Amino acid sequence: MAATHSSILSDWKKGKFDPIYLLYGEEDFFIDDLVTFAERQILNEGEQAFNQIVLYGKEIGYQNILDNAYQFPMMAERRVVIVKEFQEMRDVDGLSPYFENPAEQTVLILAYKHKKFDKRKKIWKTAVAKSTSFESKKIYDNKIPVFISKQLKSMGVDIEPQASDMMATYLGNDLSKVMNEINKLSIVKEKGSLVTKDDVHEQIGISKEFNVFEFQKALGAKDQLASYRIANYFGENSKKVNIVPILGSLIGFYQKIAIAKVNPHAKSSDLAPLLGVSPYFVQQYTQAARNYSGNQLRNAFKVLREIDLKSKGVGTVSTPQGQLLRELVYGLLR
Repeated sequence: MAATHSSILSDWKKGKFDPIYLLYGEEDFFIDDLVTFAERQILNEGEQAFNQIVLYGKEIGYQNILDNAYQFPMMAERRVVIVKEFQEMRDVDGLSPYFENPAEQTVLILAYKHKKFDKRKKIWKTAVAKSTSFESKKIYDNKIPVFISKQLKSMGVDIEPQASDMMATYLGNDLSKVMNEINKLSIVKEKGSLVTKDDVHEQIGISKEFNVFEFQKALGAKDQLASYRIANYFGENSKKVNIVPILGSLIGFYQKIAIAKVNPHAKSSDLAPLLGVSPYFVQQYTQAARNYSGNQLRNAFKVLREIDLKSKGVGTVSTPQGQLLRELVYGLLR
């Protein structure tokens, strides 16, 4: 039975448990969150010593899982068997009979991370069909602002659209990193309050003037002075600011400008979902679309690709970040 991260967590908090949980996918964060809860919360401290075991797929075979899963609990209602790095286990086929006839007294949690498995294979078809399964998918960059807003809302705090976009642009899609900053904000903000741009600047340490968000605005407006000032700041502070996420952010930024360019008559309410942004930000992209011709946008993608390759040392000697960023601005605004 397919489930979600929130539905599994909700059941566990209510004391409802299924015999087998298969947690798999490319996004580690949600799998780790469930495993951490299981380790700390399903059993109390007194029960854990005799009834909870953590195994590692690289170190065990299927028989180790069966031996632990079929044991009866001691002075507790259930046993909890957690298999981390399940993707490293070589003889997983041996678990087929267990999926068909699991032990009622055991909660078996299988954490398969970093990669997808081949659902065409019989063992995985059986595993998905006979367990409570959750596929942890990567969250795309344009969905991170929504993720930030939802997480803060669940903690009783709202956030301005521009503030969540700023966080997403600065932090990227590393959900562990994003959650650390969300937790920080939830601590300093009272329930029912609003996280503003100023809060993000202050608590997360994003410069008000020199950040990727302002860099995008300057380039979109074709403001040469502001663009070079921010590029120079990034170059002089390469230990704090890495060019790789900057380039990734700019590629997404120019893609949105291109979408706005080919939809010149679309209403903001229609254009916002195409861009993957709040309607609050649509004007920034429509204005930038007016500032760039089709040829200039094509050139922008060419420049971004070239600088990206140079930043990775492809076809050139190592070039200082500041120089690359100045070349970038020159290429994008010419």
